[in-house]
Amino acid sequence: NNSHLVMENRRDFGTGKVPLDPNQRHTSLLVDTLYSATYTDFWGTQPVFQKSGPKTIKTDSSGSWLNGKLFTVSQHVNLGEDDSIFLFFTEKALERDRTLVSRVARVCKGDIGGRKALMSRWTSFLKARLDCPIGQGMLPSLVQDVYLLKDQHDWRNSVFYQQGLTISAVCAYKVSDIIRAFNGPFWSEYGSSPLEEELPYPRPGACINDAMRARGFQSSLDLPKETLQFVKENHLMATVVRPLTGGPLLVQSDTTFTKIVVDRVTALNGEEHPVMLIGTDSGWLQKAVKLNGEDGRVLEELQLFQAPHPIDFLQLSSSTLYTGFNDLIIQLNTRDCSRYKFCSDCVLARDPYCGWDMVQQRCTSVAGLQSGSWTLTRTDSVCLCVSAVMLNTRPFNIPLTVGISQLLPCSVDSNLPVSWWYHGRIISPGPRHTVLKQGLLIEKPTKADAGLYSCHTMETVKGKPHYKMVFQYLLRVKKDQDLIYLLGPLVTAMFLILLVLVTFTACVTFHRQRKAAALHYNISNSRHCIVDMGVNTECGQAEDEELVAEMEDASDCSNNDVVIEIPE
Repeated sequence: NNSHLVMENRRDFGTGKVPLDPNQRHTSLLVDTLYSATYTDFWGTQPVFQKSGPKTIKTDSSGSWLNGKLFTVSQHVNLGEDDSIFLFFTEKALERDRTLVSRVARVCKGDIGGRKALMSRWTSFLKARLDCPIGQGMLPSLVQDVYLLKDQHDWRNSVFYQQGLTISAVCAYKVSDIIRAFNGPFWSEYGSSPLEEELPYPRPGACINDAMRARGFQSSLDLPKETLQFVKENHLMATVVRPLTGGPLLVQSDTTFTKIVVDRVTALNGEEHPVMLIGTDSGWLQKAVKLNGEDGRVLEELQLFQAPHPIDFLQLSSSTLYTGFNDLIIQLNTRDCSRYKFCSDCVLARDPYCGWDMVQQRCTSVAGLQSGSWTLTRTDSVCLCVSAVMLNTRPFNIPLTVGISQLLPCSVDSNLPVSWWYHGRIISPGPRHTVLKQGLLIEKPTKADAGLYSCHTMETVKGKPHYKMVFQYLLRVKKDQDLIYLLGPLVTAMFLILLVLVTFTACVTFHRQRKAAALHYNISNSRHCIVDMGVNTECGQAEDEELVAEMEDASDCSNNDVVIEIPE
């Protein structure tokens, strides 16, 4: 491109070119002259789409022309006889009870307005609804950003990739389908059916082509009043533009997309694959692809900024991607395959940029390689990968604490789904096993949970699952807990025996003490009294012979632990 810009030493009014409020969404495109879509007031209630220059051409202030709420992007497409400028935006659809919808509008680059009717106004402004249904409820995904992947051989095969706002999704539309909608029937914005009245000639909204020039219509200034009056009142098409694949290429429920660019990659077998590079509101870059017959999937995620920051700018130049914000610029090589360290990773990832070099034993870019090279790209050739070239799958010994929840980490570089295995069988999620993004959580494990666990990535190719082991863990109960489990029954039995012995001894002692107390009571209440020799007691007079006899009888109580002392 030999064009260059020259700064003119003059001032110009910015009304209609830039928003009065910097927070308002707007878009602009420089193609020989400036095309811009913005608001002409501070409140964002007066949208305008205009072409600046010696003679400004713009939309009419009528609300049926533009009821824009969010201008997204404008694109230039060379359609042969007359180039077209496409504008993508959202607006409140008058024909759908003012529901927000996605629109695509088109104007002809050579449009210079009408002579009397539509003077300084577009005579080729037409718009149609874009459909990007999601789920069974067919929820709409409002347009957030658009990228045009041009076909250098035939403009009809060029594709617009639209990125959704309310629901993060990507839909693709062929330019030929959009042009077909603009060549179809018109729809009354206040009606409920297509317009059936006969269209004047030349067709309202059509660009000036060779056939029209042959009939004397050299420019839009030559269009008849009937054509101009019709297009002033009717610019909505009845045909809804459907996605190229019937639905979204990619849907993400937990991510907010902000920007998108698309690269066309040619594989070794000659097939072309569009690779989507998508920015998010948290500063992550996703590389995604949709292969034939499969759902779209994310191949890789890169965190571009240390602190979360929306990616508001993406520019693709050859194989280099540029982004940044404020005073930071980031440059990325889209064909970098070094992150795939092993053959199976490289092949099963099915990254259109990459293939496994059998000679150099590394994952490398397939750009410029011939189909006969010693490079593996097909998933059915994964069996040719050397099985020993795998991640270290020796099990890590992990001590298992009974009753305390255990997390087994499994961090993988790819976005493939992860499954957990226990002794060769897949673990089904349940109350005690929870599969998290960080790994497997075992809730309140018991001794029976000890054993060999393994984390696998799974890639389904043509209905056949391919599993690859990433980590292995060998859970063993702690040694002190093993001792407890071994000695537990013996300790319990010994404790019971000791308890029986203590209880028996206490009972015997208690029985003896009780018997002794009873005997002491009987003796104290008997008529044997302790007296001094020759002294009268309360028992009455005692003869010496009788006292001696009684003392001899008392000596027989010694066997019952009763001792009677006789003082001298």
